[in-house]
Amino acid sequence: MGVEGIIADGPEVLPKLPPVHNVLIVGAGLTGLATALALHRLGVDAVVVLEQSKSLRNEGAALTLFPNAWRVLDALGVADVLRPHFINIMGPHEMRQVERKQLLAALYNPIPKGVVRFNSRVTAVRKPAGAAGPQAAAGVTQVELEDGTIYSTKVLLGCDGGGSVIAKWAGLTKPQPVGQIVIRGLCKCEQGVLHNLEPVYQHVIGKGVRLGLTPVTHDKVYWFLVFNASSSPAAQAARSGTTQYITDPLQIREEALQHTKGWPQDVVKWIEKTPIEGLNRGIIRDRCTWSVTPTRHSVLMSIMTPAAAALRFFWNKPAAATVPLSNAITLVGDAWHPMTPNLAQGGCIALEDSITVARKLHQALNNINKPDKKNNNNNVKQLHKTITTLSHSTTTLTTTTTTNSSCMKSNYKLNLEEEELLWAEQMPRVIAALAEYQRERRFRTFVVTVKSHLFGSFLGWDSSLVCFLRDKVILPLTFRASAVFGVTTYDCGQLVRFDNTQSSA
Repeated sequence: MGVEGIIADGPEVLPKLPPVHNVLIVGAGLTGLATALALHRLGVDAVVVLEQSKSLRNEGAALTLFPNAWRVLDALGVADVLRPHFINIMGPHEMRQVERKQLLAALYNPIPKGVVRFNSRVTAVRKPAGAAGPQAAAGVTQVELEDGTIYSTKVLLGCDGGGSVIAKWAGLTKPQPVGQIVIRGLCKCEQGVLHNLEPVYQHVIGKGVRLGLTPVTHDKVYWFLVFNASSSPAAQAARSGTTQYITDPLQIREEALQHTKGWPQDVVKWIEKTPIEGLNRGIIRDRCTWSVTPTRHSVLMSIMTPAAAALRFFWNKPAAATVPLSNAITLVGDAWHPMTPNLAQGGCIALEDSITVARKLHQALNNINKPDKKNNNNNVKQLHKTITTLSHSTTTLTTTTTTNSSCMKSNYKLNLEEEELLWAEQMPRVIAALAEYQRERRFRTFVVTVKSHLFGSFLGWDSSLVCFLRDKVILPLTFRASAVFGVTTYDCGQLVRFDNTQSSA
């Protein structure tokens, strides 16, 4: 199957939704789709994904996926859909540059139709005012959309990236600029022409600027250029009162060419050949530093900011903060721990988060215990089956004979009471599962975020003497291959479905 064969399907007729969902995911990017697919593979139903865009987002050129990400994709069952189309540039260690739109499509297509809801911009998160019945007892959360639609959910997962609405609601600080800008490009060769590049990753480091170049397919090349914001023509314009944000693709290309003036032509030519639709520019941000934007990447700043982040972590005030769990709400991926792209681990770590939180929720939602001391396990299983049927069938009550309407009303009331009992019994386990997810992921995400920030700071030095020491002493000693790529050895494990008689995988 060709690459075009895994483009996301078109719009479908949407099924009617149950009144309260098990899991509501905000954001249908990499993290949201991976989490939804993991939950689907585990058999967790009543899941909805809200995406503010009209369709799958295509912005962004490509993502670097290391072995830790491929293990997640293997567990999700989509890795072999992608592998044949993208070049492996690290041999047995498997590092591939994957086009973002193809990755999102591969994750989206196996998800049942109607789970992902487009044109759904979240504007508010709240507890139902004056809630009664199961919604009050179970701590159900309401999410309101821009058009006034309200969704109710037991579990709310913020997978909406660095500008997360859910993170803002949870009180996390906004990601802060680290003082660097990145320009990314995806260059496609002319029809029938191959680039003939070796399957290796090329990295050119200069004074306050660096460029990475890697083949994606046999006719596509991905490159990125990172430079200090203080040296950007846009920054100089900003000091004179004009904006620092550049959106014109022609200006973006010109800025990239200015920073690579005098560089070898076999590198610069890929910037020149990249079509304007293949260019994008962004300000690099993370949440591991103090709320300070450095004006230049000095040695002192490079050492102090990660040191400050480390102190905050061990004082139990980490930059990758924990999220309030009273309403069974948590964050996943960049919404929780946005990081710089210097180790190319942002997407990889987000995929790890997705499979971890899905596994924890699967256990909490399916490991049904006794809701009442008088009920045995068999009764509880039957109760869960009844409620699941009620949630997914709009005909359960309407098909009851009208000659026994009083009985129908009585049975419906009983179902609501049983549902309240079940939800109230589930929620403590759900909250405990989300707390365990945060504990399990907190230290790893913190270490990778700080290491990535530190690596970028060292590479951003622009003093000739300091750059000489960096290239000859610091980088060879501190950032050996084992140190840089050691984070890629993480194994997320497999997705294994289980019921209340089994333990977590």
